[in-house]
Amino acid sequence: MSRIAKFVIKQLEDKKQQRWVIQSKDLFDLWENMGIMGCEDELMDILEYLEENNIDVHFENSTYEAQFNIFKRIEMGYKLRKHMKDQIDKNKIKIEKVLSIKPKVNDSFLLEYMTDDEEEQKIINEKHNKVYDENGKVNSLNEFQEKIKMKINEEMLENTPPIDNTLIEFIRNNS
Repeated sequence: MSRIAKFVIKQLEDKKQQRWVIQSKDLFDLWENMGIMGCEDELMDILEYLEENNIDVHFENSTYEAQFNIFKRIEMGYKLRKHMKDQIDKNKIKIEKVLSIKPKVNDSFLLEYMTDDEEEQKIINEKHNKVYDENGKVNSLNEFQEKIKMKINEEMLENTPPIDNTLIEFIRNNS
């Protein structure tokens, strides 16, 4: 045996864990005697205990194939329940995060509908349409929208790739 193999085996000796084994016949007899074979929640709780305590279930031979299939079905249900519980916990955290967000509600535009006087409505609309730019200067909403459009157009022009002169000549000659 090589030195590397001996070293790996030595390292694995330190990492060994003790697992306990119970016979499947004993487990299923207990479940049947207790009358919990139909209670999958109870069986999954028992499987959780077995997993946490490093206990394996040993199926001796093919005569216990029906029990093995039942055990595998319950074990799959347990794994699914465990996975779903993790997902539910993650979703709860996300829901709590979303629910904790409190938006700033600006309902000043509703003041317009509280009066029938056209002059008051005009004053309210002017107050509502005021927007402050980065310098703190008051701009109308339209001016603000125009500035945004201009910035977008400038960025688009800056990001467009240059057109080759031969392509321009080709388009001029073939049109």
